[in-house]
Amino acid sequence: MASGEEGVPGFLTETQRMVLSAALEERDALRGEVRAVDPKEPTGPRPHIEHATKHPPAARAHHRAVAQKQERRSHQVTNGRPKKAGGGGKGTWGDPLDLHNYEHEMDPGDPLYESDEDDEPMHVALPTPVAHTVEDYKRKVVALLEEFFSSGDISAAAQDLKDLAQEHYHHHVVKRMVTMSLDRHDRHKEMAAQLLSALYAAVIAPDQLAKGFKNLLESVEDLEIDCPGAGDVLATFLARSVVDDVLPPAFLKRMAKKLETGEGAGAGGAAGAEDGDGEGEAGAGQAAGGTGGRALEVVRAAEGKLASAHHAEVLEKCWGGSARVTYEGAKGSIKQLLAEYVVSGERGEACRCIRELNLPFFHHEVVKAALIMAMENKPKEAALLSLLQEAAQEGLISASQVSKGFGRVFQNIDDLALDVPSAPDDLQRMVAHATSHGWLSAAFADGVWADLVAAEASVTNETSKVLQDFKSRSSLIVAEYFESGDVMEVTRSLEELAYPDLHHHLVKRLVTMAMDRNNREREMASQLLSALFQDVLPTDQVEMGFLRLLEAVDDLALDIPDAATQLALFISRAVIDDVLAPHFVLGLPGNAPPVVAADTAAADTTSAPPAEATAAADAGADATPAGPTAPAAAEEPEEAALGGGPALAAVAASSLAREVVHMSQALITARHAGERLLRCWGGSAAVGRSVADAKESIVSLLSEYVAGGELSEACRCIRELNLPFFHHEIVKQALVRGMEEPRHEPRVLLLLQEASDEALISTNQMARGFQRVADALPDLVLDIPNAVPQFAALAETAKSRAWIPADFAYKAELPGGDVVAGAQEGKEGAVSEPAAA
Repeated sequence: MASGEEGVPGFLTETQRMVLSAALEERDALRGEVRAVDPKEPTGPRPHIEHATKHPPAARAHHRAVAQKQERRSHQVTNGRPKKAGGGGKGTWGDPLDLHNYEHEMDPGDPLYESDEDDEPMHVALPTPVAHTVEDYKRKVVALLEEFFSSGDISAAAQDLKDLAQEHYHHHVVKRMVTMSLDRHDRHKEMAAQLLSALYAAVIAPDQLAKGFKNLLESVEDLEIDCPGAGDVLATFLARSVVDDVLPPAFLKRMAKKLETGEGAGAGGAAGAEDGDGEGEAGAGQAAGGTGGRALEVVRAAEGKLASAHHAEVLEKCWGGSARVTYEGAKGSIKQLLAEYVVSGERGEACRCIRELNLPFFHHEVVKAALIMAMENKPKEAALLSLLQEAAQEGLISASQVSKGFGRVFQNIDDLALDVPSAPDDLQRMVAHATSHGWLSAAFADGVWADLVAAEASVTNETSKVLQDFKSRSSLIVAEYFESGDVMEVTRSLEELAYPDLHHHLVKRLVTMAMDRNNREREMASQLLSALFQDVLPTDQVEMGFLRLLEAVDDLALDIPDAATQLALFISRAVIDDVLAPHFVLGLPGNAPPVVAADTAAADTTSAPPAEATAAADAGADATPAGPTAPAAAEEPEEAALGGGPALAAVAASSLAREVVHMSQALITARHAGERLLRCWGGSAAVGRSVADAKESIVSLLSEYVAGGELSEACRCIRELNLPFFHHEIVKQALVRGMEEPRHEPRVLLLLQEASDEALISTNQMARGFQRVADALPDLVLDIPNAVPQFAALAETAKSRAWIPADFAYKAELPGGDVVAGAQEGKEGAVSEPAAA
């Protein structure tokens, strides 16, 4: 090795040292350029930088030639490095000092990436597939609806739907809402209908809502595979939406026309494909294209529901309706708000009250009540019409509801004319006023008004045909019921007839046919009236039916000699069964007799308080009530004492119907009337239950109770026995079981306590049960040696808890000749022990 020319030892020659120095300077210069380079400037091989210092141009050219000759690297444009240098080879990261291929652009995906190193922010906008957006939206909608069905919070559901901000996908919400409620309870269907009504226009556009129902119609066959009754439920949803003014009535007509012609067969599939919905809507339209008949049937069924009588009220209650609003309650609220408006004149407050009713399908009642009130109170006519005008112009009352309200007034114009002779002229003037101010459609004034006038001329004939058809059908229904005893079939048949205003004819026909038959059919008729009451037969229809019977009793007596007695029994039995109100026969409470000894607790033990049951109990249980013919010779003072209700007011003074009313009054006010009237035709035994069967049911009931201890179940079974006059047998069997097995005595006492608190067993029935046990003591002491002190303790417990009267006393003669007597009120010694014991 040679040393340097300047005396510095080393392994490099002067030439090599000069080459190394030039390379280091070149590296430092390149590093400075990289730091100052623009990040957006493209990368690539950099040219050699000429240095004008230290060496002349000739020396620098010589040095470059030597360096290129000695440097072991490729002279290609790619600037690779040999593998021996540790970089540039396949699968390597390159040389740490490789500055020629330095990439100055920052990679946001790099784990070591820091945003502050990048001079300019990077914006990445990647397109999201449409199908992915729809699927994500559907999942969010399902979660939203699940939460709504759990909480029932309409405002929260509306806000969540607004937050999704996908208005053009709202038809999926409509479809999903209906399909999720198909296989759920009626409560959820009612919630879905109310949510649709609340979201309409405010959140969901009308076209989106119509599109949702259109998609439902086109996929109805697929829905029925999973939910067999989906078509009927969907028809109800369509009809309910029309009643709620969510769908226009023309929607059903348009859909029926399209389905008949096949124009709308594939619309749902096209809509589903356009939105990226590939789950089932894309194929629904194709399926409907070949078999659109089922969708058409659903539309026709919806139109049929809307064409029936009282369709608005029926559809509003089709799934139970709102538990807080009844038909009578809504009418009362409307009358109250109109009366307050007439006094105050605050239109804004009146509109707020109408809005808070939340009954858009019932706004025709507001129009009707306001028009009638204007006819009766002429000075307030202008104020009432201005209220209706403002409500119509604000969209609070729809045009269809306004027209329907005017139509209802016109249909009752004859009855109104009896109270307000100028009612027809007033109505005509109001129609002209409403039409001229634009809140009543001109079509109603021109076409509908003329149609109603023409229909009024033929309404008598049409009503006669409907009435005759209803009477013949009701006769068949009653005859079939007497053969089968199926109450549910009667209910279904009446619902199919869909004439609730004619149900009083059914009451009259049922009682008339039962009068001419045996006691079995008469008992079945009374039980059917009790079963149909309220749910099918409202109070006014029952009362009207019995009034028609009173009016026709003279003619009935020609064919049925004892028609008067039988009708009096039917009326009295209906009062005991709470089908007729007592004032129907007895009059108002102020006119009723001071003491009514009827054992109402035995007839309806769920409502009579224990105090009334105690007053109804009588120690003389064997007293004979007045005969049914006793009131026939009643004089005027007796009539005044008994008072008189609608039944007495509706009959003539010297007619047979008046005698029927007096008979009913005597039967109801007699002692133990409840028990006697419940057994007037043999009771439940007349329709197939014997005393032995009843006793066997009671024994089984008590056995299950003492074994399981289910108090509520035992009370339910007692109630389902439907033998209030035979409850003393339950008391007797329970006491005997407690005396035979003292370990069961606490449960027996608990059952009797609950039955007394709920008035399930009347005081009279309780006392009779204790008396029967006292009468059976001579036989019980043979099997239960300490039966006497046990019974005495039970009797004292019953007195202290007011199950039986405080003066309850008993007396029994034991086999040895000893006499056992119960303690009188105020004495301490309960029972005298027998000498033999």
